[in-house]
Amino acid sequence: MANLNKHDVLFLKSNKYIELANLIEKEYGFKILSIEFPEFISFTSRKAIIHTNQGVYFLKEKPKYSDDKMSRKKSALFQTYASNRLEIVPKILTTKDNKYYIPWKGRYFFLSDYKKGRTYNGSDSDVRSMLLALKQLNSCGRDFIKEKATPPEVIKKIDSYEVATLVPLIEKYIKSDSEKETYDRIIRIFESLKKEYIVLPKTEYLMSHSDFIVFNLIFDNNKVIAVNDFDNAKCLPNTHDLAEFLVSATMLNYNGSVTNMKLPLILEPDKSKFSIILDYYTKEFALDVLDFKLLSLVAEIVWAWTLCLSVLKEDYSISDLIPAVNLLEKRYLSKLIFGTQN
Repeated sequence: MANLNKHDVLFLKSNKYIELANLIEKEYGFKILSIEFPEFISFTSRKAIIHTNQGVYFLKEKPKYSDDKMSRKKSALFQTYASNRLEIVPKILTTKDNKYYIPWKGRYFFLSDYKKGRTYNGSDSDVRSMLLALKQLNSCGRDFIKEKATPPEVIKKIDSYEVATLVPLIEKYIKSDSEKETYDRIIRIFESLKKEYIVLPKTEYLMSHSDFIVFNLIFDNNKVIAVNDFDNAKCLPNTHDLAEFLVSATMLNYNGSVTNMKLPLILEPDKSKFSIILDYYTKEFALDVLDFKLLSLVAEIVWAWTLCLSVLKEDYSISDLIPAVNLLEKRYLSKLIFGTQN
């Protein structure tokens, strides 16, 4: 049974949501037979598996942080493009009016093909499978920005430090003078990372998934069968997804099948997975020295931002971050990554 929360309880089964169920049937032209919840959930948007007379589909709500018009356009166009070229990317369904989304009570919902499988089991073989999926998606993102039909506004370049623009919001969680001091240290760290990032050459931008983490992939045996959640898709440096995956697979302590974090903080990466990933990057992504330098820097940004995001989700207190802040000030992770190339 899924760990349900206030967003999910009785979703589409109560009178409150029967209006949405009716709207879905009208917009897509099928009959809903039954509804179930996925075993794996997140707390940012509603999700459900709907069984219809025309097949089984995954229903997802666009999270509030990415439901603006441009974000909807980026994620739908890139997922559609990728799904037409890669079996591992589920196709988004279009309504009878050829629309990707259906609006309801100020929120946006969409359907995609449902692929039944399991989530990440922590094995090295799963890591290798995800690396292959990442390489395929990376290549697809490179082709996407070269397509003449791709709207220019969709592939407007975004820089990796911009994913962390909400860091100052953790200020509201300060509970003591010592936490205020830790908060100030975190802000200085991000300012320093941004300053270094800006002057570092970027060799290539491509359309990126921008949330390529272990829990957004579905497996069947030892093979990735689905890459989900294109909500954050945007044109980023070619190492961005690589950095996000490296951090999510080696530096984060997940709370089981839920996307929240738990203590203790991971301060030393899993050596086996860390080695597998960096070795694969070196051999399969043809990264040069500048690329690896950028990868190292972006990994620091992603790790620091994810820890701050966990404060916003109330997984960690600001005080909990102190051991990681100590290492971030010493550029520990960056040195660890870039050191593999020296």
